[in-house]
Parts: sequence; C-alpha cells; structure tokens
Amino acid sequence: MTAITEDALNQFRDLAAEIKNARDRAETRKGKRERFNLFTILLKAEDEVRLHTRFLHCLLNPEGDHNFGGRFLDLFFATLSEIPGLDHKDNPVPLEPPLGGQSWTVTKETNCSDYGRIDLLLEQPGFGIAIENKIYASEQKDQVARYAEYLRSKHVQGPVIFLTLSGRNSTTAGIDVSYVRISYSRHVLDWLERCLRITTPSDPVYLALRQYRSVVGQLTGNFLLSEDMKPISEFVRENPDIVRYRTEVANAIDRARLDFLDRLADGIIVRLTEKGYAVDRRDKARLGKIGLNPWAFIIIPLPTSNLGRMNVRIWVEDITSYGVLGVGIKFPVLPTEHQPLLDRMNTILDQDFGPESRESRPNPAWPTGWHKLIAPFDDNQLACLFERDLTEIVDEKLNAICSHIELIEKTSVKAASPI
Repeated sequence: MTAITEDALNQFRDLAAEIKNARDRAETRKGKRERFNLFTILLKAEDEVRLHTRFLHCLLNPEGDHNFGGRFLDLFFATLSEIPGLDHKDNPVPLEPPLGGQSWTVTKETNCSDYGRIDLLLEQPGFGIAIENKIYASEQKDQVARYAEYLRSKHVQGPVIFLTLSGRNSTTAGIDVSYVRISYSRHVLDWLERCLRITTPSDPVYLALRQYRSVVGQLTGNFLLSEDMKPISEFVRENPDIVRYRTEVANAIDRARLDFLDRLADGIIVRLTEKGYAVDRRDKARLGKIGLNPWAFIIIPLPTSNLGRMNVRIWVEDITSYGVLGVGIKFPVLPTEHQPLLDRMNTILDQDFGPESRESRPNPAWPTGWHKLIAPFDDNQLACLFERDLTEIVDEKLNAICSHIELIEKTSVKAASPI
C-alpha cells in the first residue's frame, strides 16, 4: 500500500473545503426556497408507510393525480435499467420489464393473504414487481421470501425489489431467495431528478417532487444537486490523488468510527459499573476484522430486578444495516414460557408509552424492538459527534440507556401482574 503524501492530504483538505462551500450554498438555497416542506411538517422524514410508500405509489401509478400518466413509471424502469440494482452477491441485475402496450396496475400496501402485505405491487399480465420499502424498520420473518413466492404463484416472472436508504442486503432472505436491492441514495434520487426534468414549475407535482427530493436528501445525506456537484467533480479530476487514495481514506473513516464507538463504550461501561451493573464487552465479536459490525456490549440486569430473574440481557449495538446505534433486550435462549409475557409487554409499550418507546417492530432478535440511541447513524451524524465533547455524549447516551432499562423493567413488572 502506497503511503499518502502530504500533497495528497492537502488535496483532500481542499476537497473538504470545496464540498463545505457547496453544502453551504445548498443550505442557503434551501433556506430561501424550501424552508416550508409540507412532507416534514405533517410527517416524520423517516415515516416509511404514510410518507414514502404512499408518495412513491402516487408517482409510479399511471392513474395517479400527477397528470403525467405512465411517464414517471417509465423513468423508474429506465433508471433501474441504466443503474442496475444488485443481487445478494453484488451482481448487477438490470430491470427488464416487458415491452408493449399493456397497462400497469400499481397498488400500495397490498394484502396478499398468507404471503403478507406488500408495500408496492406493480402488475401487468404475465409480469409483476413487488417492492419492499425499508427506511429504519426491521424486516419481518421470511418477508422477502414470501413476496417472491407470491409472485411465483401469480405471475410468469418478476423480481422482488428491496428498497432501503443505502441499498443494503436483506437480513432475512438468505442466499436461496432471489431479489434485487436498490437504494434511495442512488436510484430514487436519480429517478426523482429525471422526473423533475420532464416537469415545469407550472405543474402542480413539480414542487412536491422538489420537496420530496429534499426529504430523501436529508435521510441519505445527499444534499447536493447536480449543479452543485459539477465544480466538485472538476476539482477531483484536477487532483487525481483524491481518486488514487480513496480506499485508504474509506478505511481510515471506518477505523475512526470504530475508535469513536470504543471510546464511547469505555465511558458508558465505567459509569454503568459504578451503578452496579455487570457488563460484557463483545470485543471477540469482531473476529479480528477492522470494520463497523458487529460492535456491541451487553449489560446484565441487576439480579434483584425482574429482568434479571428472566435472564434477560440488554444489548447496546451498532445496527449498521439500519443506520442505528440502539439498545434493547435479548435472551441468550428465549424460553417458550416468556413469550406470553413479552406479548403483554409489547401491548403495554404501545398503549402506555406510545411509539417513541421503541423504534422497531418486535422480532426474534429484539423481542421488544430497539430504542434508538443515535439515529440516523450516518456519516454526517458521525462527523457531528466528532465535533462534540465525548464526556457530554457519554452522559447523554448513559441516561438514555438507563431510561430504557427502567422502562422495560417497569413494563415487565406490569405485564407480570395479575389483571
């Protein structure tokens, strides 16, 4: 590996300044033109169902109220043909829907009986596309596999598309289920740019497209438009060491992230130990790899607590697939007799404490879901954390962890009480 020269380091510093200037200009433009965003006024930016699935359905549906017929859908197909999604082995899979005059039926949140509820279903005779849309929510058991089976039962051919912020792999599909993964950060943003090019400011859908693009940019960290990127790409072309050492820089960012998590864990563990908790540091989980996952430490509840008697463990984990640093309970082995208690706990969490008590659905790994300590845990958030005092972050996350332990403890006691 070639050592990075001082000239190359200067090029990276200058590139960072160039990008910061572009982002500052973008923020100024956004402040002037897009401060009022109807999507984020009415809903959370990460609202998977009510915001993203429903607006994507509106655009993809040739019968939608956007008055552009099937043109947005055609551009979606064109995007996935020119920028193919990937299978679970990272092989490109261009989308090749059938040609001809057959019309498409596009439905949202389609209840497919035993196969589950498909977020977006695109159908025409002999062909179908099922899109599973994930922002931060966890996958349900065999979700992608069930949708693939539904398509096989109804259509001659057609892919399951797994849409996430970063284009990550499905964690439940396994290696035997065929699906295509695409991302908001690349595919959706590119498609929205194409849609904007065929609209004009006088079209009612134009402003909605701009504002939705801003929401997706916020979630993915892609704030810059094509006109912002032009001078940056020119700068890169004029400074080739930026390209030459890109891998080294990416590795350095990974190492910096892991070092930050380790120092954060060290601070929290010291404070938890002072409170009487035993903590298992999962250093061996890395298997000698320098990377982001898995990273976790495990808190053993006080033996006098209800959670302690249930043999629960509390995990603090970098859930990289979902861009979250989360805390939640797990069982070394889940005894069957605990499942009714967990079901009652989840009902109490929903009824008494609302959706903020957890940010993922219950699943086998996280039986009461997880609570977000840092989310979205993306590059922008990591940079912001680097700028802060670590002691302050330790205090903040320690309080959040202890509050979640108290919440789960209180819920478990209430769930175990006679009705």
